[in-house]
Amino acid sequence: MVSEETVVRGGGRYFLSHGTIDMGGLADALAVSRATLYRVTGSRDRLLGEVLWWLGSRQLAEACGARRRTGVDGVPR
Repeated sequence: MVSEETVVRGGGRYFLSHGTIDMGGLADALAVSRATLYRVTGSRDRLLGEVLWWLGSRQLAEACGARRRTGVDGVPR
């Protein structure tokens, strides 16, 4: 069985390279069946939400790490 974290990360990579999430294509990329993918994620919409959340969290962490000032002065304009 594949973990949800593995599916979300794989989904993120798939989304970045294809601009969408195709469950059949993602299942092939992760070397699992579509049934397993749906068992782990529940639905394509739920997976897409998790992927977008994961990608946004990565971007936010990167932006916070690059910040050189504190407070309002640290907010990009």
